Parts: sequence; C-alpha cells; structure tokens
Amino acid sequence: MPKISVIIPAYNVEKYIEKTLKGLKDQTFYDFEAIIINDGSTDNTEKIIKEVLQNANFQWKLINQENQGVSAARNRGIIDSKGEYICFLDADDYYHPSFLEKMYNKAKENNYDVVFCNYSYVDEREKNIRKVKQSKEYFGVELTGEETLRQILNGHVYICVANYICKKKLLNEHNILYTKGCTFGEDQEFWMKMFFHARLVNSVTETLVYYVKRKGSVVNSNSLKHFNSVGAMKRVEKYLERQKANSKILSLMKTKKMPQSYVSCLASISRGGNKEFILRAIKNKKIKEQSLVYKPVSLKGKIHLKVLLYFPRLF
Repeated sequence: MPKISVIIPAYNVEKYIEKTLKGLKDQTFYDFEAIIINDGSTDNTEKIIKEVLQNANFQWKLINQENQGVSAARNRGIIDSKGEYICFLDADDYYHPSFLEKMYNKAKENNYDVVFCNYSYVDEREKNIRKVKQSKEYFGVELTGEETLRQILNGHVYICVANYICKKKLLNEHNILYTKGCTFGEDQEFWMKMFFHARLVNSVTETLVYYVKRKGSVVNSNSLKHFNSVGAMKRVEKYLERQKANSKILSLMKTKKMPQSYVSCLASISRGGNKEFILRAIKNKKIKEQSLVYKPVSLKGKIHLKVLLYFPRLF
C-alpha cells in the first residue's frame, strides 16, 4: 500500500500538465501513487501523461472517463486511491520536490489527520505573484481540527486545493466527498468538512506548493457560475448545523464566511471586465445585502468594494 495517493483531475491541459507531472518525478519521496483522471479531454492531455510518466519511479494510474467535471473526477480518484494519506493537485499547479517527504514525515510525528503547508501564487512563467502569509501563531503548531477551521474562518490560516494531505480513513469514516457538479467553491466545501472532523492537525512552515494563476482557467473565467461557491458555503453551514458545531464556528460562517463568499464572487466577475455580468450581479438584492456586511481589512479593499457596489459601470 502506498503511503500517499496524489489525485490529479485533468481536462484539456496539454500546455501545463507536463510541468505538474515532472514535479512528481522530482519528488524526494517515492512511496506514493499518482492517480490522474482524464476527464474527457479532447486535446493531447492523455498522450502527454503517458509520455511523461512512462519511466516514472512511482506507481501511477491513468483513468479515462467522459467529462463530468472536476468534483466527479476527484471523487473517482478518492474511490480508487490506496494510500494512507490523500492529497490533491490540479493539472496546472506543482509541488516543491520535498513536498511529499516533508508532509508525510510531519504527519507521522504524532499521527496527524491533516498536515498543511504554505503556498505561493505564481504565473505561467513560474514568476512569483504573491506568497500567502499564514499567521505565525497557528503555523507549525499542533491544533485540533475545529480550532484550525475556526482560524481559517478568522483569516489566520489559508488552505487551497493542493497545500494539505489528509488521512483517507478520515474521509471514509465521515463520507466526505466533493459535491458533483460544483465547479466553484467545491474545494472549500470539501476541506472545511474535513477539518471539522479532524482530530489533530499540524503544518510544515515552508512554501511547498505553487498555485499557477493562468488566463483561461476556471477560476479566472467570467461567469455568474462563480456564485456556485456561495451555494457551497451554504451547504457547509447546514452541514455544520447538523453536526452540532460550536456556536463560534457557526457565527463565523454566518457573519464572515458567507459575506466574504459573495464579495469574492463579485471580485472575480469584476476582474473579467464584463459589465453585463457585473450589473446583473449587483442588481441582486441578496448579493448586495451580503456584500455590504463584509468588512475588508485593507483600505484598497474597502475602496474597491464601495466602487463595485455603487459605481459598477466603472469596471
């Protein structure tokens, strides 16, 4: 049984997946499996995967399926995985060569359910855009899963798709899977449930994951589907209520996370510059109400939000 399963959904990523897979081949830790789910690609994605991994020194499996979306692809990977721990990697992002080794070693120090690390946003040329700043008070220390979730909601801990590993047993015990059909916020919904149920969590205080910001990606697309992430957060809120989460977590979901979700969606749409989408969104009463509740930390953020809400035609 491999120690770690790396799950990679892939859809029409012929320009990027070679870098991602070579990052796996460069790992200093070899006891892992890579499960790549080719989600109905119509370009050369499948061919490149086979070419790059033909001489790989680790186990790997290519699963071809009809296009069902990223959530269904990740679920397929979870079901097929055999690792003690699971991690996810999008087909245009990549790991530092020591990611798997350092994350697994940290996990085994005290049988942690989840281990996370820091990550950086980079462009398609690998140039650093922004390094995420985790709060030192909660970074590199042992936490309960619920405390980690609380600090995520407080904005002190930052998680993305690829900067953690978690026990497969934890997912199985609580039947945690991605919501099929959701393409925005699906990762947050998944790992928020995961952290809620985790017993112990720790972190590696290094930047070991590189999140590529590229034009044309789903995250950067100009679509009202961004508001799927609001639906994802509503599902999390209801889930936590059913699980009888403590009042502090539920309060943070209602007063911080939900308004933040609405504003994040507006910001994503505004970056696309399509006035039609922006105006349609702003006219929605619920969107405007929730956006007004949100309190940006920076002055720049406050100005951007006010202009977006009251002068959307400027975007």
